[in-house]
Amino acid sequence: MAPITKREKPEPRTVRRITYWTASKLKLYLAYADYLGETDDPDYVLMAMVDSITDEDDDFRAWLAVHPKAGIVEAKPKRSAKSKKTADRVAA
Repeated sequence: MAPITKREKPEPRTVRRITYWTASKLKLYLAYADYLGETDDPDYVLMAMVDSITDEDDDFRAWLAVHPKAGIVEAKPKRSAKSKKTADRVAA
């Protein structure tokens, strides 16, 4: 597998995903980002890893062709501060 290289251009849209890591994998991931000089934005390294793996997986690409809506993330509208306070009162 080819090493991850510096980015050419930023992605147009990002979404937030909370991920839990084992301490050793997080340390390895951040060390790799440091090795590539991506300490300011180590998330790029993770995205490049995903691209690298999925680009080389012919079985996955064939499955994805049959399941074109797989993995689509719908953006959730942001709640206003007022609606959040109302939700908090209802939950209490």
